[in-house]
Amino acid sequence: MASTSTLYNVSLVPDDVPGATFIYVDIDRHSVVQLKRWLECRGLPTTGTKVELVESSYRCQDCIDAHQDTNIAISIDNGKWYQMKVQDVLASLNSTSQASTVKQPPTPPITGWKNFPFGNIPPTFSYGDIYQYIIASARLQPLPQVTPINTSDDDEEDQDNTFSTAKPMKKGRAFFKSGHIQNIQTCSNNDYYYLKCECLPSYRLGMMYHAHVTLDKYAVIQDASCDCIGSATGRCSHIAGLLFALEDYTVNFGYAAPSCTSLTCSWNKPRNKKRNPQPAQTLQYSKKRAPNRVIDHDPRPVVDQSNKADSSFATTFISTALALDTKTSWHSILEITYDDYELSNDLKLYLMDRCDVFIENVKDIISEYGVSPCEVPGTEGQAISDQWHNARWYRVTASICKDCATVSTGRGRYRLLSSHVWGIDCVDTADMRYGSCNEKTAFEDYSLNHIETFTCHASGFWINSKYPELGCSPDGILQSLSSDVACGVLEIKCPSVLENIAPIEAKEKLTKKQYYSFCSTLENGKLQLKRNHKYYFQCQMQMAICEKSFCDFVIWSPKGMSVERIFFNKLFWEQTYHRLKLFYKYILVPEIFEMRVPRKLLPFDLSK
Repeated sequence: MASTSTLYNVSLVPDDVPGATFIYVDIDRHSVVQLKRWLECRGLPTTGTKVELVESSYRCQDCIDAHQDTNIAISIDNGKWYQMKVQDVLASLNSTSQASTVKQPPTPPITGWKNFPFGNIPPTFSYGDIYQYIIASARLQPLPQVTPINTSDDDEEDQDNTFSTAKPMKKGRAFFKSGHIQNIQTCSNNDYYYLKCECLPSYRLGMMYHAHVTLDKYAVIQDASCDCIGSATGRCSHIAGLLFALEDYTVNFGYAAPSCTSLTCSWNKPRNKKRNPQPAQTLQYSKKRAPNRVIDHDPRPVVDQSNKADSSFATTFISTALALDTKTSWHSILEITYDDYELSNDLKLYLMDRCDVFIENVKDIISEYGVSPCEVPGTEGQAISDQWHNARWYRVTASICKDCATVSTGRGRYRLLSSHVWGIDCVDTADMRYGSCNEKTAFEDYSLNHIETFTCHASGFWINSKYPELGCSPDGILQSLSSDVACGVLEIKCPSVLENIAPIEAKEKLTKKQYYSFCSTLENGKLQLKRNHKYYFQCQMQMAICEKSFCDFVIWSPKGMSVERIFFNKLFWEQTYHRLKLFYKYILVPEIFEMRVPRKLLPFDLSK
């Protein structure tokens, strides 16, 4: 009767379960892995967003404040630790158990290894055994920067002698999920279960690490080793990856050995053909029939088949067909192709001289207007003005400032020059049409309701002798009422995603994807333009060319308006202009002479 009542009172305390106790006095000093394990031992939720996981220390503190931190769930790790404690209690009551002598685990056998899975896995193996071995039982020196909060002698001794890290757990799981744990083999006897594997390193090529793990029949990890340089304590990431592979198998398939019918066929396999893997375009295959028998067929009489048409004939034929006044089918099925070529050193030097002359001519055009900066006459209507198009096509404009300053690939330069210089495949989306239709309304709304000490008037195309390669078209110029001096520019954006909501409600009502790609973020109740967005580059370039001190960046919708005053950033602009000048001199101007993009050739980069 006494023994039965004793069993009813058996419960787990934090010291009975690996990971159920904190190492440091300050909860915030523990890793997320350690905090999640502490919560799991008490049956508390461990899932949530990244922010919630980072704030797991608050969950732990709430549990401690409620005096619930000593209540350990008996179901942790499938009840393994509870069963072990019950057995210990029974053994002490019956006085039949004897103190087990600690013995050194045997060396892993040399023969008898089988491909995993083979044989029965210790039935109590779980995540708790991995945590116990990798983290809870680790005896390492603390990092130099770790300083205990309680400066008493007892606490200092504990802090100096015990240190746990979750790094092998995280990297080990990453090794397993990435498929770096390979060629797992197993061997077992009545007392021990052995595992070994090969593990690919993170960065090194042409080598493998070899990890061994020894478990007893109670699934306690008795020994582990690896031939990597970080396995002095037997707790490296490769050993953790092998243990996670074992845990994953037990979760999905159990602990019993697989039946013979569930194993893959090992006898009816095709012969191993010694092939040398190569790129597909380099391989050659023999066929019984000529692959080009139809393409090479010549329908002309035999006497005329000796006259073969060359590429020059085809080009002349296509050019003649395109010059006809009437449309023919050749327009849709034939296309002139151009062979690529490389510039010799002499031709490259000559082309660079022509580019320098071109840039000098651009400077002379600006000097004709007398003052700088200046607004090109006749460009007030912007897109509806021919003069506006003529003044901007050979310059880098503010709308593509970031694209020109950051483009780094030949294909990216091709697309940029195709639309900006040559007007090929120009983008005209529904969002752009929405912005154009509402820009005038937004301008009037801003002029009436959001300026008190300034007047605002529409603007054309602006140029500056300091930056002859550049040009911009602000939506408006702000002029002071007191001094009649223009001191700011206006840039208006009308995003179609805000058609039915106010700009200030963007974070609340836009989807996560829409808000992530939105140009501004909500800071302290106000929208702030992202400093890496192309609109920020556009505003800075407009202020530099027009020599104004600020730009009012307006986000308008039918439901409201947001106005952010952005000031000129001299350091940012100097770095950006340096990249724009190189792009103009070595890429854009050479393209004007070579006209490679209209011929579907990648543009030259004379800086290389």
